[in-house]
Amino acid sequence: SPIEDLVLNELELPSTINIPGRLTLSASATLLKDIMSPLQIDVKLYKKVVFDYFEIPCVGNIGSCSYAHVCSLDPLAKDKSCPAEFGKLPCKCPFKANTYTVSGISFYIPPVNTPISLSGEYKLEVHINVEGSEYACYLFY
Repeated sequence: SPIEDLVLNELELPSTINIPGRLTLSASATLLKDIMSPLQIDVKLYKKVVFDYFEIPCVGNIGSCSYAHVCSLDPLAKDKSCPAEFGKLPCKCPFKANTYTVSGISFYIPPVNTPISLSGEYKLEVHINVEGSEYACYLFY
């Protein structure tokens, strides 16, 4: 089944995300099949407000967005170099079937001008489609 083409072995994220601030994560995933172009990723991002989650709209390619041609996005474009944060991970399409692990990778989330605080608890739904077929689907709390 397509859901089994990406096995998430481990994922460590903080329970609260601070914006602005650093986001540090560790993960291990196994790709059972190569990921080729066209690669599409659909993201739904929800922020917890009081007792419920509300969808964050897509603004400037951040939030609940659909990324139709992921392999052409910076830094995945063939003519771009991989950011230092990627370490030994590949950042260019195609992604070969293999097990990939990162430990303690850290990203800075810059401040965003909004009338509300963006720091808090989030829920993330990710759908990955490769060559028009669902490759994987995950829900993170």
